[in-house]
Amino acid sequence: MLGEAKDSVRGLEGRDDIRAAILTGSAAWGKPNPDGDIDILLITRGGDGVCYRYLIPRFSPVRRRTEHGFIPRLIVEDNIEKAFGTRISCSMIEQLRNGRVLFQKEAEGDELVDRARGAVPGRFVIGAFIKDCKDALDELSVALGGNRRHEVVLAARRITRIAARALLLARDRTAVSKEKHEYRAVRRCFDARERGEYEALMGTADIEGEEARRVLDRSIEILRWVVEGKSVSTDLVHYD
Repeated sequence: MLGEAKDSVRGLEGRDDIRAAILTGSAAWGKPNPDGDIDILLITRGGDGVCYRYLIPRFSPVRRRTEHGFIPRLIVEDNIEKAFGTRISCSMIEQLRNGRVLFQKEAEGDELVDRARGAVPGRFVIGAFIKDCKDALDELSVALGGNRRHEVVLAARRITRIAARALLLARDRTAVSKEKHEYRAVRRCFDARERGEYEALMGTADIEGEEARRVLDRSIEILRWVVEGKSVSTDLVHYD
């Protein structure tokens, strides 16, 4: 797939406005999906905004559907500086830190990849996770008070998802912007116990009776790992 990726950008290296081409996604990680797309970031000099072009095999030099994202370097740098503070920032950093430079000028591609790999989540980001958890806990309290078991489970799952993302970000500097990426990150970064608790909660169905309470207990246990600081660096946030 690396050869296909290089073929898809052949000729673009001659354009002065394109400073680097970086392969991202599963193809860059060395574990491409059999039917996956080729995702390439094209770092541009100008500031005319972001543009995406989608190439299908029939009109493309390669056999796979290919996405070319033309993104000005200033926008890329801004999202790295936000340090996982927004969904786009999370996506940008994750793409770059796992990316493979296909071509570049004056080492601009390598520089952006290195900066993304060095990005550290700030206090604001972790604080936002805590606020989201509080909102979900409020929803959970209302659902428990009304004995609405289905809503209890939904709120518990939301809490667990937020807590899991906070753990991944603070402990492993792994931010996820999509649910499918979250599952991959959990399998890669969590230990067996954490992974088991998470998967048990997310796979729970047909809630009846005490099972709703057990779902809640699993969720609170995962949240406790965050709140007690067992897996969160004190350099990132303090819980007073």
